[in-house]
Amino acid sequence: MKARELFGVGGRQIGGCCWSQAAYWAFWAFMKNAQTGLGNPAISAREDLGYACLYLLLGTALFVGCNWFVWLAYGAPAKTTGTDETPPAA
Repeated sequence: MKARELFGVGGRQIGGCCWSQAAYWAFWAFMKNAQTGLGNPAISAREDLGYACLYLLLGTALFVGCNWFVWLAYGAPAKTTGTDETPPAA
């Protein structure tokens, strides 16, 4: 795996982690709105929902814009002429 491909995979993995954080904050916002008495009382349900939206947007931006981030870090991909492929085994 080339470095530019690994960079793209890493960016998408971080986006997935942001989505899991969004689910975490949304869960606690739901639990507080259901008045179960669970969760940190110092953080309101509105703040939990705000964090959920923030992480959801960040994760989506990382997934959608990952190719742009790879281009920004590594430049345009090298053009291949078709002769770089290995010949078939005889």
